[in-house]
Amino acid sequence: MPELTPEKFKAIVKASKAYKTHTSVIDEILTRTEREIFVEEEPLKHIAFPDNNGQTSYYSSNCTSKDAAFIDEFCQKNGISPLNTRLFKSQDGKSYNLRVCSKIADSEKTPYLKKYELADGITVDVTAADFNTFMERVVESLE
Repeated sequence: MPELTPEKFKAIVKASKAYKTHTSVIDEILTRTEREIFVEEEPLKHIAFPDNNGQTSYYSSNCTSKDAAFIDEFCQKNGISPLNTRLFKSQDGKSYNLRVCSKIADSEKTPYLKKYELADGITVDVTAADFNTFMERVVESLE
C-alpha cells in the first residue's frame, strides 16, 4: 500500500509520460484498482490464500494453501524453482498449470517444461513464457 493519499498517488501517475500518451487506459486501470490499492479491510488487507483470509494474484482463486504446499513439494522433487511462477488449478481440481515467467519457452534448455502425470489422476503442466512480452523488454533493458 502506498504511504500517501489516493489523490497524491493519482497525481504522480498523471504526471508520467505514459499517462500523457495512454490517458484513457490508465484512467480505467486506476478506477478498477484504486480500492484494492488502498483498502485495509479483509481479505484485501494482506497477501495470503482465501482459506487464510487473504488474497493473492500468483494463484487462481480456487487454489488453497494446501495446493501451494503440494506444488512446492512437487517443484522440490523435480528441481523446479517455484519463484517467478503463477499457479492455476482446474475447476475439478485434477490438473494444475504452473506458469514460469520468462522471455522464452524452450524445453531443450529447461527440460522440466512438460506435463507430469501424478497419482490419483492429477496432472501438472509446467509451461514458460508467462508475461513473455514484458519479460522480453526486461531482458533487453538488462542487456
